[in-house]
Amino acid sequence: MRNTLYARRYTISFNMKVRSKFDSTEIGEVEDIKLSELKTEHSSDSRMTPSRLIETMISVLEKFSASDERISILSMETGRTKLSCKEELLRTVQLMKYNYAPRLIEVLGSERVRTDQFRKITAVVPDISIPVYTMFVGIVESIINGTKPMILHNSQCPISTMTLSNDIYEYLRETSEYILDVAEENSIRAFDKWGEGERILFYGNTKDFIDVQKAVTKNNVIWKQFENGVSIVPDSSHMEMATNSVPGISYLSVSNRFLRSQLFLVSDKEYIFFKNRIIEFLKRDVKKGYGPEGDINYFNTQEDAEMARQSVRKLLENDFDYVDGLHESVHLLENRYGEKIVPMEQIPGPVIVLYHFKNLKDAIEKAMSVKNCNFINIFTDSFNAVDFAKSRTGIEILRNVESSRALLV
Repeated sequence: MRNTLYARRYTISFNMKVRSKFDSTEIGEVEDIKLSELKTEHSSDSRMTPSRLIETMISVLEKFSASDERISILSMETGRTKLSCKEELLRTVQLMKYNYAPRLIEVLGSERVRTDQFRKITAVVPDISIPVYTMFVGIVESIINGTKPMILHNSQCPISTMTLSNDIYEYLRETSEYILDVAEENSIRAFDKWGEGERILFYGNTKDFIDVQKAVTKNNVIWKQFENGVSIVPDSSHMEMATNSVPGISYLSVSNRFLRSQLFLVSDKEYIFFKNRIIEFLKRDVKKGYGPEGDINYFNTQEDAEMARQSVRKLLENDFDYVDGLHESVHLLENRYGEKIVPMEQIPGPVIVLYHFKNLKDAIEKAMSVKNCNFINIFTDSFNAVDFAKSRTGIEILRNVESSRALLV
């Protein structure tokens, strides 16, 4: 499947090729838009209508969601299944309708406003894992903060975001005055050379944030932290909910790398039951493996795949066992008896880890062994357990999350 895309009304000669994360075949190309050649001066009388902008954004998202061809491209350029991509789009639509629409009207009003009030620029960097969600949130966040969004389309997954940007422009031509597009390699470095004292809105994990900080010296990086989390299963009362959650928040989550739970801490009493249910689900549900129509999200980059292999090797060296007999595309590791707390890296890709615990204190200590853990999801009705976890960790404590889409806020 090929898709040649020309962003908005710019005319640049070079085309950037995009390849499928599943098999490296070429799926399309986008026109290279270099920041150095971008014209940012606009007419002084340009206006925007906040309500029309948000309505347009919702409309193009819904149109995109209805196109199987577009969903397939998003799947291939992100390495996620089509089902996972649809979940991302659904959550983005919901967020635009019920969160950002009222916020935008509250800040800017319902009447047309002059766009020359947006004197500063926010560079919005769509994430390789959930590019549509992060682009749309970034656009609205930028405008709410009184800055003009400049989308630095991710060179590894630019087709879908540039398609949507084009769609917004086709519906609402005046957006060319206040939504800018850049599509080139090393766009963050290019932006840092181009501007000074502007904002870069970046979504990602700690490692990626450190890399961005190294590349930026003259502008301000606003970091929206996206990291994995841990799920705790303390008793039998929510066992069915917890086991049913595994596809939605682990191997088929909205994101490959972030906003997902791969480590499930299970109480000793419930461990065997939980493990058997997980194996049952994996044997039943995972039959196709990788691919847009598959059962399992792939890796975003080769670096992610290698990181997963290294992380699995480290766990196997530290009293974790590999569970055999499952589909080759999903990997289940367990530690039922280990007493020592094993420091863990966050693992990208379809790897699920089961870890036992004796009591809630033990569970919290083991959860905090995960580097840069972003949240702890506890399957319980006990507010005492939630309060205990909050007092011990200082990170976000969630209750009974069944889908990674519910983690996107």
